[in-house]
Amino acid sequence: MKGTASTMTAWMRLEASARAWKRGSYDEVITLTTDAIVDGLLEPEYGAIAHYQRGLAYNRKGLHDEAMLDFSEAIRLNPEFARAYYQRGYLARQAGQDELAIADYDCAIQFDPQLVHAYINRGVLRIDQGLYYQALQDFHKAIRLDPTRARIYSDRGCAYYGSGHYDRALEDFDQALRLDPNYVVAHLHRGHVHCARGNYVEAIEAYGEAIRVDPAFALGWKNRAHVHFFEGLFAEAAADYTSYVELCPYDASAVILRYLACSRSGDASLTELARHAQALDLGKWPGAAIALFLGQATPEAVLTQASSDSESVKNDGRHLGFFYLGEYHLLQENPVAAVEMFRLALLDGARDCFEYELASAELDRLSVRVLVPRARR
Repeated sequence: MKGTASTMTAWMRLEASARAWKRGSYDEVITLTTDAIVDGLLEPEYGAIAHYQRGLAYNRKGLHDEAMLDFSEAIRLNPEFARAYYQRGYLARQAGQDELAIADYDCAIQFDPQLVHAYINRGVLRIDQGLYYQALQDFHKAIRLDPTRARIYSDRGCAYYGSGHYDRALEDFDQALRLDPNYVVAHLHRGHVHCARGNYVEAIEAYGEAIRVDPAFALGWKNRAHVHFFEGLFAEAAADYTSYVELCPYDASAVILRYLACSRSGDASLTELARHAQALDLGKWPGAAIALFLGQATPEAVLTQASSDSESVKNDGRHLGFFYLGEYHLLQENPVAAVEMFRLALLDGARDCFEYELASAELDRLSVRVLVPRARR
């Protein structure tokens, strides 16, 4: 850095910005770094730092577009600035630009092979893409860099789970919990592994541990409710769905499953369903299914919405419509029609869909032989 008075002033602003960051004074960081940048006297290396610091502050304030621009400018000024690549990759991931995020994580790792968070985040993205082997390589490296972090073992466990290596997944989730017994996500994922193996008692216990650790952890309630429903424990499912809906009142699928669980346990309330429906957009799936139970829609409307609502349903959602029509016929005490709908749900459905599994379970309870293979949980 040049030794002029103005440049030294810019340097002092960067130092003051770093102190303001530690205090959490993000507006002050933005002001100081902007003044330093506007001076135009910083050499590229320090100009990159100024843009990076301002980008961090913008990000903390929720100004993600401005942060992205600053991280990009930091990279232009210093093409080997690993942390700027990492931060830009993180923002790209948040914006759903996964390929751009991976490219930035690649650069971050190239210029700083010790940047453990870049391996973690790239590994998570690769899980999302179904690239489990590559994800495992990232988590192996991250664990070598930091073997004390529970989150990395839990993430690697997810990669093992996704690739069908359930024993190794459980070992990693258990190690995560040894490092941090209150790491709620590891309890949740242990439940998923037990579900995949058909060990539903153990799954219920694992989800219960997640709830014990954090009663506000909505996914613990939701997943335990699903298993209770699948197992035909409808009163328990109703109680869990009730707790979940209190935390997430806009989850329409949970609202209707709560009503079904209550109905099957002899505690149905259309008034309660109508109350929950007031907070929902019944014009989007599964709004038509809710309206059906309220007497405000026809079976044909359910199938039409399930098939056409591309925003709410992945691919063709007719199998979802068939499942809820099967439940409707069960409540109408028409098991023959229910069996037909559940069979259609299996024939038309995606096997990784929860409603597909429920349709199979309902046919089991109705003592109907199912020729379609069950989904792997």
